[in-house]
Amino acid sequence: MEWSTVGLERAEYWVCEDAGKLDVMVRRRGTNTTRVTANILAKPLSARGGLDFVSSSEALVIFPPGTLSTAEPFDCH
Repeated sequence: MEWSTVGLERAEYWVCEDAGKLDVMVRRRGTNTTRVTANILAKPLSARGGLDFVSSSEALVIFPPGTLSTAEPFDCH
């Protein structure tokens, strides 16, 4: 059995409220010969979800065989 790990390129992303969109780079490490899926979502820290920002629903990231990275867009309102 071979393994892949999926993670964000950076630990934190900062964005202005009116930016419109934030591209989050997601990287895959390990084997790249199979399809891998992962869910990502925003975690509120000092900002309150629904009050200070509106988060996109969670994103399903799909890595087809051979793909090592992808930019996932999140709406910023």
